[in-house]
Amino acid sequence: MRRPAAIALLTLCFHASACLAGPVEPIIAINSNLREIAALQKLTIAGHIDKFTAGQDVVLEGWGKLSSGDGNGGMIQLDTDLPVSRVEVEAVARPDVAGTVGDPGLAYSGFRIRLVLDPAGVPEGYTLCVSTNDPLYGRFRMHDNPKVPCPVQR
Repeated sequence: MRRPAAIALLTLCFHASACLAGPVEPIIAINSNLREIAALQKLTIAGHIDKFTAGQDVVLEGWGKLSSGDGNGGMIQLDTDLPVSRVEVEAVARPDVAGTVGDPGLAYSGFRIRLVLDPAGVPEGYTLCVSTNDPLYGRFRMHDNPKVPCPVQR
């Protein structure tokens, strides 16, 4: 299946050793085609955005249904109209999630994402919807933090 031109895929690895072993940073896909949000709203909710800040840039911290290790970093999709110029991502150990859910495959399901904006600063009235797509767990959406402005169908 061909991906829409509006999706940009970015992967980052900050330390060479982290790329070779241990947790794999998830792929980040930014989709600026907001017409697809209606389909996103139909996905089951899984994961949680624990921390969200929006200032000069946007920072999201949380966990999602993302498998860890052995090249299975999964993908986090951000459907947004924010002027993103750069993305920084880090996989985070979440033994609390693995223990609570009872699934050791979620040991590195945590993430920290920083969206660097150009121009700097968050505009008024933006949209940011977060979903995950993982080769082992499938596709889910996150909307557990009321500070994340993703339209919700009622």
